[in-house]
Amino acid sequence: MYSGLALCLALGLGYRGPGPLANADRVVATNPKPVRIATIDLGKLVVDQFTLSETYKSGRAAEEAKLKPLQDLLLGMKSRLEKLPQQSPELQSELPTYQAKVKELQGLENDFAAFSAKQVAQATREIAAAAKTVADAGGFSHVILSRAVDAEFRLANPDGALAEALQRTVLVGEPGTDLTEAVRKELKLPEPLTVTPVPPTPAPTPAPTPAAPK
Repeated sequence: MYSGLALCLALGLGYRGPGPLANADRVVATNPKPVRIATIDLGKLVVDQFTLSETYKSGRAAEEAKLKPLQDLLLGMKSRLEKLPQQSPELQSELPTYQAKVKELQGLENDFAAFSAKQVAQATREIAAAAKTVADAGGFSHVILSRAVDAEFRLANPDGALAEALQRTVLVGEPGTDLTEAVRKELKLPEPLTVTPVPPTPAPTPAPTPAAPK
């Protein structure tokens, strides 16, 4: 009776019995794997993969081309129907067709949005695979998503700035542990276009008003 109770208590406390498994925790504790943490700016890489990759752009262009015939048709129908009187029999006759075409276009637009969402998911998987390759080569055990602390804040409002601040997941880290550019090269992504701001043209100096004759 007591031996059965002792066995139940042992199992309840997680006793694994003799053998290699009994020493598993001790092995992990005495021989921990070195932890080296790197970071990548996933948002930046996903946007660049989505907008700069020719494969991604051509895929979206093919899907977007399916929308144009219907968009052009609806534009012509809308222009013609707007010129008809409200009580016109022609307007009343064509309006259901126009509304059906609008609904059809909305369906195609939803399909295009779903296709684009799948591209974002695919880009994320490809970036994760590239990050693993780069991390393994550099001896990193973990890659955390974080924007560089000194990256430019782009949104000029408090809520937007706070959202950007929260993207800085890692505030303190070792130099050389941001793998964003290395992952970009692994993916063979082109460099993003740099937009040089054009300084505003100064307003012309108004001509002096001539003095009134005395």
